Amino acid sequence: MTEETSLRKLDFNMSKHFTLSIRLSSDYFAFSIFNPLNEEPLTYLIRDVDKDISLPANVKQLFRNNPFLNHPFFKVNVIIDTKRYTMVPFEIFDDDAVDNIFNFNVPKGEETEEIIYNILPKANTVVLFGMDKLIEQLFNDEYSNIRFFAHISPLAEYFTVKSSEGNSKKIYVFVKKDAIDVFCLDHGKLLLVNSYVCKATADICYYILCVWKQLGYDQEHDELHLAGNIPDKDKLLSKLNNFIKNVYFVNPESKLGVTDDMKVPFDLQTLNLCEL
Repeated sequence: MTEETSLRKLDFNMSKHFTLSIRLSSDYFAFSIFNPLNEEPLTYLIRDVDKDISLPANVKQLFRNNPFLNHPFFKVNVIIDTKRYTMVPFEIFDDDAVDNIFNFNVPKGEETEEIIYNILPKANTVVLFGMDKLIEQLFNDEYSNIRFFAHISPLAEYFTVKSSEGNSKKIYVFVKKDAIDVFCLDHGKLLLVNSYVCKATADICYYILCVWKQLGYDQEHDELHLAGNIPDKDKLLSKLNNFIKNVYFVNPESKLGVTDDMKVPFDLQTLNLCEL
């Protein structure tokens, strides 16, 4: 089914019942529209990014060229794919010190950066992240009922729940075009979350194995789960199996109607799972 056909199947006269989720990155924009009144409640869309203009200019162009975005929605979520984040245990989080906490852990950014936070009840932690103030304003001007998320937030919630299954510790790795996000958990308890810039399979293996060794995971008993954009699964699996016995690929797609030829980001899918 093409994206145009998917949109035509949606009755936007009923959009006040829909949840719109938008993921922003420098590569492409991804959308999901959740219609609780439909037998197939989730529709996914992809839009290319014009890399000759800024991200805020792309957002302006997005609203101008996609009339479906101008409808009123029950709820709107915006996911920001960013390396500029930090996490704080909920017990010691102070919402009056958000800027100080963020600036202590993350190098100073642009003057146009706004610091936002997500409280994650399942992971018992708070994610602080930076986003462009102009982008925030553009979305606030368009929607009144909007929430902003770091891409790391729905992943942490989803993996926290998944890690409580079974009797072993687990590491989850979200593989992207130029980086990996690593989540280390012990039966629902976050031990470490970190991101590493890397593209080659050898580099992905290096960072995973370093974290595995540093945290003392068991090669025979504990589990490694891989998700996201993995260009050469067989090669990566072969290399990792030399050191780790239990390596798996995480795939929530069967629950969400995503086909193999769609570029739906894993964090957008897990946000929907957290919502449903």
